[in-house]
Amino acid sequence: MKTRVGLNDFVARYSGEEFAIIFTEKATEEIFEILERIRWQISQSKYEELNKQSVTISIGFSEYRPGTSKETLFSGANQSLYKAKMTGKNKTDIHTAPLKEAK
Repeated sequence: MKTRVGLNDFVARYSGEEFAIIFTEKATEEIFEILERIRWQISQSKYEELNKQSVTISIGFSEYRPGTSKETLFSGANQSLYKAKMTGKNKTDIHTAPLKEAK
């Protein structure tokens, strides 16, 4: 993941099997394309530990709007992650916060 993001972006383990990427200075469309490339690249990799099988990932993305709290931002990403998992997995889902959510 770190090789796919910019110098001012941040990649970190968020919990067990979850990671967070905080993008800076990028438009939503560009972020979506980056996330899709990451998702695709992971799905194409074969892992020796898994008898040369691949794995897939689901991605939840929350769009930042000025004034959005970190709690709202992460909650939106989490909602999108679970939506991606529950609607077929191996996909990216975007949560766009209504303006009233931005506080």
